[in-house]
Amino acid sequence: MTFDSTVDSVTSETEIKTDTHEPSSLIDFPNGNTAKLIKVPLNATPDDFLERLGLSPPKALIIIAGGTKDFDEQLTSRMYQFFSRGIARAASDIDAMIIDGGTHAGWMAVMGESVAGRGHKTPLIGISPAGRVTYPESSETQSDQNKVPLDPNHSHFISVDTSDWGGEVNMMFRFAEHLKGSNDIPVMTVLVNGGKFSRAEVLHSVRLGSPIIVFKGSGRLADEIAKLHEEMPDFIENPEMAEIVQEGDIRLFSVESSINALERMIARQVRRDSMLKLAWNQFGVYDLNAIRHQRQFFRIQNAIIWLGVTGTALALIQSWIRCSNIFTITYPKVVMYYLVTATPIMVTILVAAANEFKSGNKWVLLRGSAETLKSEIFRCRILNKNHNIRQSSDATETGLAKKLEQMSNRLVQTEINLSALRPYKGPLPPMYATGPGDDGFSALSPEKYLTSRLEDQLSFYISKTAKLEKRSRLLGWLVFIMGGLGTMLAAFNMGMWVALTNSMGAAFGIHMKYEMLQESLTKYNQTAVALTNVRNWWLSLSVTEQAEKSNITILVENTEGILRSEFSSWVQEMQDTIAELQKEEAEEENDDKEETGKKNDGKIEIGKKNGNYSAIEKQSG
Repeated sequence: MTFDSTVDSVTSETEIKTDTHEPSSLIDFPNGNTAKLIKVPLNATPDDFLERLGLSPPKALIIIAGGTKDFDEQLTSRMYQFFSRGIARAASDIDAMIIDGGTHAGWMAVMGESVAGRGHKTPLIGISPAGRVTYPESSETQSDQNKVPLDPNHSHFISVDTSDWGGEVNMMFRFAEHLKGSNDIPVMTVLVNGGKFSRAEVLHSVRLGSPIIVFKGSGRLADEIAKLHEEMPDFIENPEMAEIVQEGDIRLFSVESSINALERMIARQVRRDSMLKLAWNQFGVYDLNAIRHQRQFFRIQNAIIWLGVTGTALALIQSWIRCSNIFTITYPKVVMYYLVTATPIMVTILVAAANEFKSGNKWVLLRGSAETLKSEIFRCRILNKNHNIRQSSDATETGLAKKLEQMSNRLVQTEINLSALRPYKGPLPPMYATGPGDDGFSALSPEKYLTSRLEDQLSFYISKTAKLEKRSRLLGWLVFIMGGLGTMLAAFNMGMWVALTNSMGAAFGIHMKYEMLQESLTKYNQTAVALTNVRNWWLSLSVTEQAEKSNITILVENTEGILRSEFSSWVQEMQDTIAELQKEEAEEENDDKEETGKKNDGKIEIGKKNGNYSAIEKQSG
């Protein structure tokens, strides 16, 4: 935060030369406060700043920007309370660090008093140009009358080797970027009033990707940004203001709002405690438990399938032992008898478990909810960013909260109500939930939406079709091979074993049928073509047309509509498949015991299909 209210009256001074590794020094202020100061050159890297200041990495970072020039004096008392009971208290509660310009002027002095009033519980770092500030025990020169004193209530200072107001801004945000990147902490900026140097600070905040709380009604820059944000024109002449308003994560806060509201707003933003965070966490819960139930479902179904094949093999071996009389002792025959008897019983148990636990239904319901929620998250991020193109409240965070509530209420009325959903404890957003380079939280421009959502999903469907084709060919070849092997066995007078090859061929064939490989391949290709058409349409538009609100809306709604249609179709077909699977398995439960191991005209009877069923696997994109 630069000293906007006095900068016009101060002339440029000769730059002060400092050593990168100059040790820190202590400043003893007359009020009894002792602060630590380090001097750094303009090209210094901030890697060791915390160590030199004697500080530990914070859990969050708050940057104070703005000034007091032309400020309405009637708001002074209220602003003092905003800083003390709002910003300082929130920073203390969440173990945040505060950075500002560090001089004893404007809101920097107010910030110092606010932190001191709370017992200096929060590190307050002032970053200022060395040639423009003075402090006790500093070397005195004839130009000291043109300097501004450092604030006596700050705990730490970084003195940057420059004599220009605003020259320290780059260092301030390099330090902020280092803290954000090396310690993965949230960073936010608070703007009150402000002028041209504050605009540079806000622009750096936009490029840093941090949310910016703008005090609407505090004057000058803050009010200019607030007005443009609320009534965004088609063209903003100033390129810096255009980038701030169009690309920045602006959060307006009226000076007439309550102090508690400011504290909650800061805590929410710094903690990343937003609706998007809650939505991504809920997506993680749905995704985690969908994968868990999917694995349970496939384990049981695969066990049913191959136990059926095993039962056929055991029955054939038992018959072969009886016919060949190769064992003169009864022990192997007894063992084989129990194995043949136990196999259909195990199949019956697994069928009963599948029907009772309903892992397949739970998987489909949770996967459907997860993908629907992800679609709403992306809609919110782009339509809420381009706030003036909203067509309904569904695009806002409030609308996202309603969607979340609706999905939760629907799920508790299904089989999910009989299952404990395990909490998600991984990173947000969950891995593979977004495209490369997308943090999952930043507001999306149309270009970013195109790459992070449309092209990411297009890439998924293209790669998925290749995998489906490969699996379809593999299973098809296995069916043909089993058929050919059975013919060869019959030709060599080993017809008794043809039943085993037929059973294995049926297993592979049923995998093909219930994985619906051909149907899925067709739908995935259709979805990929539809997404490609939307992408090509968007890229064919001129730059001016791409900026039109109606075209942005078409891009989002068409993309999400295509994805929603494909996935809704999958959910319905999967539910029908599971219902048919459960019905046929229930019928076979009464037949497996009596059919397995029987002979008919000298051949081994095989159960209808011995539970040789699987299910279509759906992976989230």
